[in-house]
Amino acid sequence: MKNPLNLSGIVLTIAMLMSGYNLTDAQTVQRADTTSPCAILGEDFIVEGREDLDMTNPANVYWKEIKVVVHVHYSIYDEWANIPQWHVEEAMADLNEQFAEYMFSFETIQIKYHDMIEDGGSDGYNLATGATCAPYGQTALVGYIGNKVWDTNEFMNVHLLPDMCSSILGFAFRNPAFYNWMDGVWVKTNVFGLDGDYLLNLRKENKTFVHEVGHYLGLHHPFNGTEICNQNVNGDCSAIQDNICDTPPMGVNWSCEDPTCSDETFWEGKPWEGYVHNNHMDYYIDSCRTAFTNDQFLYMHNHMHHIRTSIIDDNDPTCLGDVNGDYVVGMNDLLSILACWEEEPVGDCEACDLNFDGQIGSTDVLLFNTAYGLECAGPLYDYDMNGERQEAPPIENPNRRVRTDQPWRDFRDRINIWRE
Repeated sequence: MKNPLNLSGIVLTIAMLMSGYNLTDAQTVQRADTTSPCAILGEDFIVEGREDLDMTNPANVYWKEIKVVVHVHYSIYDEWANIPQWHVEEAMADLNEQFAEYMFSFETIQIKYHDMIEDGGSDGYNLATGATCAPYGQTALVGYIGNKVWDTNEFMNVHLLPDMCSSILGFAFRNPAFYNWMDGVWVKTNVFGLDGDYLLNLRKENKTFVHEVGHYLGLHHPFNGTEICNQNVNGDCSAIQDNICDTPPMGVNWSCEDPTCSDETFWEGKPWEGYVHNNHMDYYIDSCRTAFTNDQFLYMHNHMHHIRTSIIDDNDPTCLGDVNGDYVVGMNDLLSILACWEEEPVGDCEACDLNFDGQIGSTDVLLFNTAYGLECAGPLYDYDMNGERQEAPPIENPNRRVRTDQPWRDFRDRINIWRE
């Protein structure tokens, strides 16, 4: 549970906030040093075998509600970071407002407060005193939060930390990883929220939080893999850079207007023609970040539909392969899958799309065969408001034999690993 983690999955938000650094004149801001350890902490975690997914499929666009637990971390060394609950609620309300037009909503299930010294042990003490820092001090970080996070398969854990390594303002994981207790969204407390004396100048509009949630929903930076304009300009835009076609292949941008890509040939007739420099996923100051592009909108929905399916309530099967809902994976379920063969997963056929790829075919049968014979009673545990596992209510038919040697969610996780 507390094994060292591979940080290759982290996407960092880097900000040039050194003492005396002037961000008021956007034209004078220099591009981040992409050779620094802070800027190249690792490539985004990529799920093997999913590269051929169509991430622009509009059929996977539907309202998605994500359950959120916010963890406020503080200590006697950072009392200011013990921000009141209304600050968190205001930030969450703004997050919902920012994502509403993109058909995402975030339900705050609980706000948890953690004294990093009183209930964090030696790892919490080291984080509070600066002896180690996030995210580089991964062993201490995992040791500190390992008993505090809520199930990352069910909840988006948001962590507010008073300090992070170097000039990092936040980080997030694009894709879930097995037993990765750091999975979630991490934001430095002094850039989280809309109001308060604790907030940094030019970072008072909650946009770092929005940016990191964008990563959690699958997005790269628009400048991912690029240094300058025209890099791979004629390549397959869906397979290079940020894998999104209506964002131009340009370097990191600190300005609301890009001064480096003025060549008309760079824009004319390209998928990114008409791109506006206001993207949430770039490194502008908060006031410039106002929108996602249409392709980013599609990508987020497809990413969640395919990659983070357990987070979305509507796509959280309580028993893989139990198409007809009788708590047994058997022949009747197979007949249902065959009856819907190559049909669209709508109506009665929706439950037959076991891998959520938008079609019913051989992969679904393979998954079904893996689960054949499983008897289950839905979730064997639930969560109370403190995040503690609770036994599920007894099944309706006490005479039916139920597989209880392993929770259904662990079984599904093993299937997901096989699928990846």
